[in-house]
Amino acid sequence: MTGPVTNCPSCGASVVFQSAAAVQTVCTTCKSVLVRHDLDLQKVGVESLPPPVTSRIRVGTTGSYKWARFTVVGRIAYQWESGAWSEWHLDFADGRSGWLSDAQDEYAVTFAQPDAGALPASGQLKPGTAVTLGAAGRWTVGVVTRARYAGTEGELPFTTWERDDATFVDLRSEDGRLATLDYSDGAPVLYTGEFVTLESLGLRDLADPVETRVQGAATLNCPNCGGTVTLRRPGESVNAVCEYCQSVLDVRNSRQLQVLQRFDDRRKVPPRIPLGARGQMHGAEWEVLGFQQRTIAVEGTEYSWREYLLHNPDRGFRYLSEYGGHWNDIAVITGVPKHRSAVRPTAEWEGRTFRHFQRAYAVTTFVLGEFPWQVRAGDKAQVDDFIDPPLLLSREKTGHEVSWSLGEYVAPEQIYRAFGITDRPPRPQGVFANQPGPPGAGRMWTLALIFAFLVTAGWMVRAGTASRGILSEAGTFTPGAAAAAGGGWSPVDSAASAVAAAAEAAAAAVSGSAQSGVGAAAPDSADSRPLVSQPFELTGRTTNLHVMINALVDNSWGAFGVLLVPEGGSGDAREFSTDVSYYHGVDQGESWSEGSRSGRIRIAAVPPGRYRLVVAPDGEHAFSYRVQVRRDVPAASLFIITLILLLIPPIFPTLARASFEGQRWSESDYAADSSDDDEE
Repeated sequence: MTGPVTNCPSCGASVVFQSAAAVQTVCTTCKSVLVRHDLDLQKVGVESLPPPVTSRIRVGTTGSYKWARFTVVGRIAYQWESGAWSEWHLDFADGRSGWLSDAQDEYAVTFAQPDAGALPASGQLKPGTAVTLGAAGRWTVGVVTRARYAGTEGELPFTTWERDDATFVDLRSEDGRLATLDYSDGAPVLYTGEFVTLESLGLRDLADPVETRVQGAATLNCPNCGGTVTLRRPGESVNAVCEYCQSVLDVRNSRQLQVLQRFDDRRKVPPRIPLGARGQMHGAEWEVLGFQQRTIAVEGTEYSWREYLLHNPDRGFRYLSEYGGHWNDIAVITGVPKHRSAVRPTAEWEGRTFRHFQRAYAVTTFVLGEFPWQVRAGDKAQVDDFIDPPLLLSREKTGHEVSWSLGEYVAPEQIYRAFGITDRPPRPQGVFANQPGPPGAGRMWTLALIFAFLVTAGWMVRAGTASRGILSEAGTFTPGAAAAAGGGWSPVDSAASAVAAAAEAAAAAVSGSAQSGVGAAAPDSADSRPLVSQPFELTGRTTNLHVMINALVDNSWGAFGVLLVPEGGSGDAREFSTDVSYYHGVDQGESWSEGSRSGRIRIAAVPPGRYRLVVAPDGEHAFSYRVQVRRDVPAASLFIITLILLLIPPIFPTLARASFEGQRWSESDYAADSSDDDEE
C-alpha cells in the first residue's frame, strides 16, 4: 500500500510515502533528505549513506510478526566503540510502526511505548541494575551504549538529521523480553519487544544472497607486516588479527586499516580448530571466525582456556570453549536468569537451578581471527559460573555490559568429528565444572532398599512362625560338690565332670535302669545333680536347636555343661557348654553392672528324633536357673550378611560419584580448604 505522493522540493521528482507515520524520507532521485510537514516537504540535507549490512534485509523487504504484515520502509545505522547495528523501520498493515533490530545476526522486534510513564535518567542505570518501568514490568540493565548515527535510508517516523550521538540502555527480563530506553531526545522513549529469528518473520523480497556473499569477502594487507588479512565478514567485523604478526587491526574502514595492538613479544597460541574451518553442529554449518585465549588467576596460579567464535549466516554466533581437553558448546541467551543471592548463590533458567561454582576475573591473553566487536588482549571481565551438569550458565560483566550464556559439555571427539579434524583430541585432564558425573546409584539404592525390606519382612515372618518352643525346665544349683573337688577345680572341668555323670544318668534313664531321669547316677547332693530333661520329640527336617539358659546369679558366675542325648541309640550325644556371670555395685555413688544372666547355645543340624537334654551346672554360689529349648530358629547372622550383600552394589557407584563430585568442587569457590568466600 502506498501513501501520499508529493514532489521533492529539490529536484521536483515524485516522492511516495509508504508509511503514513513517516516524517523523514530520502528522495530516490537526488538523495535529498526530506522532512514532511503535512503535505509540504522540506529539504534538510543530502543523504549520508549508511554502512553496508551483511544481512539480507533491505528497504522493501516484507514479512509478518504475530500474523501482522509489515514492510521495511527505512533504516537507521548506528556505530559505537564495540561495533555497529541497524534499526529497520517497519510499517505494519494495521497502521502500527515498529522496529526490527539487526545487531550482529541477532534480531528483535520492538514497539514504542508512549504511555510508559516516568522513566529513569540514563545516569541512574548501570549494567546489572534491576529497575521497574511502570506497567512494562521489571527489567535488568544489560548494556549501556553511547552510539553515533552512521546514516539513514528510507522513511523514518522522526527526523534524525540533526542528531549525532545518542545513549541507549538495553534491558532484559527474566522471561526473555527486550526493552530499550532511547535517550536521543530530551525525554527518554521506551521500546519493548522480543528477540526473533528471521525464519519466524517469513521475510520476502530480501537482498540477493549471492551479492551478499560477494560483498562479504575481502582480502587486505596488514599495515604492520604486510601480511594478507582475509575478512570473512567485512562490513560487520570490527577487529581482525593478522595471523603473521598477531597485530590487532581495526577493519571497520577496509581502505584504512588501523593497528590497535602489536604483540611482537607474545607467544602465539595455536588454535586446535583452524580459522575458517567449517563444521556441522545443530543441523547447520558453522565457520570458525575468531579465536582467543582467556586466563584467570586463582591463588597465584594462572589457568587459561580457549574460545572459538563460530558463525552461521542464519543462526548468528555461538562459541566453543576448551580447557584441559574439556569442551563446551556455548550460546548467548537473550533473557536474564533469576538470580538468588545466598551463601551459595543460585540462578534459575528454563526451569533448571544452577549452583554457583566460581567467580573469577578473566583476561584476554591472545586473539586471532576476526570479531564483529572490539577485542583486545588485556580485556577484562568478571565471570561467574553456575553449573547444573552438563550445563554451564555464565555471567560476564564489564564496565558497560552484563551478558549471560549457556554452555553444554560436549565430548571432544564430537567436536573433532564435526569439524573434520583427523587428529586425536587431547585426553581431558581432571574433572571440569560441568562435566557429567558417573551414573548415580539412585535406582540401585531403590532396588536394594526394596529387597532389604522384603528380606527383613521375610526374616521377621520366619522368626515369628518357624521358631517353635520344645522344652522349658527349671533347676537349682548348690556348690557343695564343687567345693569338695579341691585344688585344680575349674567351672568348666566341673561342668564336664557333671556332664559325664549326667551322661551316665541319661544312659541309665534311656536304658530303663532308672525310674526317673533325675538323680539316677548323681555323683553329688541333690541340688548339684545335673538336670536331665523329659524326653522331647523333634520332627520335620534337620535343622538347628537353640538352648537358652537363664541363671539368677548375683555378683557371681555359673557354668553349664550341656549334653544333647538321642534316645534309642540313634546317634552320639553332642556336648556343649556355656557360662553366665553378672556383677553389679556402686562406685563413688555411680551404679554399675556388667555381664549377663543368660547364656545361649546354638546346635546346628539336629536331625529329627527323640532326645533328652542334660544340663550340669557349676558355680561358686547357689542359684536357680531355667533351660529353654527352641527349634528351627532363623539365624540373625545370615540375615545380616544378606543385607550387607544387598547394599554392596550401590555402595561402589555411590563412592565413585562422591569422589567425582569432590574433585569437581575442589576447583570451586566452595572447596573444603578454600579460604575465599564468594560474595554476591
